[in-house]
Amino acid sequence: RLLASARTAAAARSAAPTTPARASRREKNSTVTACRAAHPEIPSKTGRGDGVTALRIFACFDSGHDADLHALFAKQCVAPGSTLSVQDWSREEVPHSGWEEKLRGRMNAVDAVVVICGEHTVAASNVNREFSIVQEQGKPYVLLWGRRSASCTKPVAARANDHFYAWSWDVITSQIDTAVRMRSGAETEAVEPRGLGRR
Repeated sequence: RLLASARTAAAARSAAPTTPARASRREKNSTVTACRAAHPEIPSKTGRGDGVTALRIFACFDSGHDADLHALFAKQCVAPGSTLSVQDWSREEVPHSGWEEKLRGRMNAVDAVVVICGEHTVAASNVNREFSIVQEQGKPYVLLWGRRSASCTKPVAARANDHFYAWSWDVITSQIDTAVRMRSGAETEAVEPRGLGRR
């Protein structure tokens, strides 16, 4: 009887309709899975208890002027339901022997980069050093307009078609998901044998 009851319950669960929330979790997890496949060197990370795996983020910001913005962003990332996790962030340091290699290693350990832009970002030496490696590695990134009432600036190496995005959580997560999907898709195409493209 117990076995029959368990089978009936399992069948009921499998037959239950997929809710929008469940579909959203599956879509977000597929983004992370694609990124993990493209970057097997990045260890897996469990989600926040809601079935969603968090994307590892490097928060790039002007450490001399915008530490408050970084603190706010990091706080939002640990809120219930967040699909982002700040794993590393900008540091104010003078270039030294081996610093560039260490920075590349830190960038390799994340899925994407959020550049939190303020008024002085264009002149921030730490941001420009970090962002040059972000571009060199082809790491997915998003430029976030950090101060609503200020004239925010981009890193020196930002491309002409790199747009700012408003500080809206839905916008941020959507753009990061899109950037990661595009990067993962491009890498998959690059390793596929010629003539055997995706369908």
